Amino acid sequence: DDFEWYDQKLMEAIKRNDPDVYEFFTLLSICHTVMTEVKDGKIVYQAQSPDENALVSASRTFGFAYLGRTQSSITVRLPAREETYEILHILDFDNDRKRMSVIIKRADKIILYCKGADSKIKERLDPSEKNIMTETDEHLNKFATDGLRTLCLAYKELNQSEYARWAEKLAKAKYVIQHFKLTGFSRL
Repeated sequence: DDFEWYDQKLMEAIKRNDPDVYEFFTLLSICHTVMTEVKDGKIVYQAQSPDENALVSASRTFGFAYLGRTQSSITVRLPAREETYEILHILDFDNDRKRMSVIIKRADKIILYCKGADSKIKERLDPSEKNIMTETDEHLNKFATDGLRTLCLAYKELNQSEYARWAEKLAKAKYVIQHFKLTGFSRL
């Protein structure tokens, strides 16, 4: 409640509905494993890590509040409205992936949101984004020099056929893994 933000550029970007700022805070408000609990009429976040809690809380501070989730949906309050998105897939963070991803359906769009280690995010970017990565690398290097931890965020709108191909590959991989576990095969 005592939060005061001094850089007015960000506040102005939120007020004018800058699309990149909108996606940035939308990503922070939905790409996580935080659960909600209501205490004294207020939503309290229960996070697995202080980092996740800080990111979701920061998003709420700027007007993009995570309100709760079900098995198949997530609800957020944006600056101008409340929205519920269908969750199509959640790909949890692990030490191999070094990133977390969530795929949602928003109106008639399918969107992949991802956050994670800069090395894992950068290697997946569209090559046409090289110019933005030069400036981003400068920022990342400065933050690292200052001893700060960094996290990169990315999103991509997926067309229906692109998503369908990916979902089919995921289903096949899950089937193979499940079959492997059931049959008890082991590596030699």
